[in-house]
Amino acid sequence: MRSSSLNGTRLHTPYGMVGYCWKDHLLPHFRCLKSPLIDDDMIKKGRCEYLIYGNIIDKGCTALTIFPATRGGGPRDGTA
Repeated sequence: MRSSSLNGTRLHTPYGMVGYCWKDHLLPHFRCLKSPLIDDDMIKKGRCEYLIYGNIIDKGCTALTIFPATRGGGPRDGTA
């Protein structure tokens, strides 16, 4: 078993980890075993986090995201 602490960015948050664990929910091998601390709202928010930050591009999908405003102007000028 391997464990590491969450760094608080992208999927490395409690919601991100819930979303990552829930990614296979439509596949036959998926089983939902959850702590009472994980409620339906946390699962919903986690699934949204996984859609934003998860690795869906490798599966032939297109990911649309909204980049937060930055001082440098964002991803278009390469300073984000």
